[in-house]
Amino acid sequence: MKTLVLNVNEIKWEKHPTFPGVYMKDIVTKEHNMDVINKYIKIESKGEIAVHTHDVTEAIYLVEGIASVLVNGNRISLKAGNMIATPEGVLHGIKNNTDEEVILLATFGVK
Repeated sequence: MKTLVLNVNEIKWEKHPTFPGVYMKDIVTKEHNMDVINKYIKIESKGEIAVHTHDVTEAIYLVEGIASVLVNGNRISLKAGNMIATPEGVLHGIKNNTDEEVILLATFGVK
């Protein structure tokens, strides 16, 4: 296995297939065999990642903006620099209620 060096700025934003106003950059993928998956995610103003679960743990780090995040059944406000870790099977979702973009880095475990 080799260390990966990637320039995230060279990766194109792709529309999320399910959530309008949400775009992704796949950074570290299963094909890299690194035991994690990394995605850079952009949520436009008023966009939302609806409530959902995963079969792996997800860690979310807010890079830019302010987001309304559903955690443990409650909505809380997170700002750039905050992070949450969601265990597998736990409901979570993110809304951007502001006029600015929200950028986050999501890291998923791999089964």
